[in-house]
Formats: sequence, structure tokens, C-alpha cells
Amino acid sequence: MLAAAAAAAAATAAAAAAAAAAAAAVRGETISCRNKNNSSNSSCLVGEICCCDPQQQQQQQQQQHQQQQQQHQRQQQQQQQQQQKQQKQQKQQHHQHHQQHHQHPQQQQQQHQQQQQQQQQQQQQQHQQQQQQQHHQMS
Repeated sequence: MLAAAAAAAAATAAAAAAAAAAAAAVRGETISCRNKNNSSNSSCLVGEICCCDPQQQQQQQQQQHQQQQQQHQRQQQQQQQQQQKQQKQQKQQHHQHHQQHHQHPQQQQQQHQQQQQQQQQQQQQQHQQQQQQQHHQMS
């Protein structure tokens, strides 16, 4: 939430700076600055394409940086959520495995099938290997 608010504030500030530059250009003010290829200093209208306003450039860079940070945070959150889901499933399987030792053989088979389904959903080879070992121990 804070990052989004900061990005909105930065966007507002950039828009304000652009509006100020446009207003200055209308008044016919000139500033001394480097043109786009950085080869020479030239005097040109504020807000014209030939001008590189260092303040504006800095704001644009900050905005891009904030957007990158937000994307990174979203990716991290998604990864954490996936890890939590996997951990829950692993705990359930572990719990079922314990229950198997105290139950009737027919019920054991049913639970074993449930475990197979869960492991296929997870699509993790590690768990499939564990399951094959369990099956081998049971038979």
C-alpha cells in the first residue's frame, strides 16, 4: 500500500514538473542545457525536446525504480503463497502417513490413493519418489 501511494505521489510530482515546464515554454523562457546527444550545451525553450531537465529525468528514474520494486514485491508474495500451500499439503500428507499405522488395511489403501492424488496435484518429483517408497514398504 505504501509503495503504491509513493508511486502515485511521484507520478503527481512528475506531472506537476511537466506542467511547470510547459508553462515556462509558453512564456518563452529559455534555459541552458545539453541536447539529447549530449554533444553540446545549447539554449532552448524550457520543456522542448532538445532539453534534458535533470530534475524531470531523476523523477522518471525514481518512478521506474519504484515500479520495478513493486513488481519484485508481487513476485515475492506469489512465491511465498506457493510455498505456504506446499507446506500445508506436506503437513497433511505427514499426518495421513501417521494415521495409516493405526488403521484397518482397507482404510490404509484409501488414504494411500488420496496421497497419490495430492502428490500429483503438487507435481513434485520428490513427493512421488517418497510415495513409491511408501508403496514398496506397504506391499
